[in-house]
Amino acid sequence: MSSEISILAAGQPEAPTAPTTSVVANYVIVDWTAPFDNHMPITGYRILIGQQDGSYYTEDQIGCDGSSDAIRQATQCTIMLDTLTAPPWGLVQGASIYAKIIAYNALGDGPESPVGNGGVVVLVPDAPINV
Repeated sequence: MSSEISILAAGQPEAPTAPTTSVVANYVIVDWTAPFDNHMPITGYRILIGQQDGSYYTEDQIGCDGSSDAIRQATQCTIMLDTLTAPPWGLVQGASIYAKIIAYNALGDGPESPVGNGGVVVLVPDAPINV
């Protein structure tokens, strides 16, 4: 008589496709497509935005907290443009907004997505007061 063996055939998620970034009014929208989950539900995303120097990517955990159910399900998040023009990002007028995404589940992080972009920083001054 032989014993029955169970095998868990699951792994970390695959890499998402390259995200897109767009600027609408004073907000940056980061949008991506959920990757294959490798038979284990995706529990969140790390949304990394490129800094002005182009060599570092920093996770935004306020506007783009990828552990939020709403952001995870929408595969989209919104960041105030003012956030990305301040440290550590320091993006300036006319800079492209680059992003990459990492999906994760209970087994860990999957690979990074390719870098995506599309949005450009456009700084609009506030309306004059007491003219």
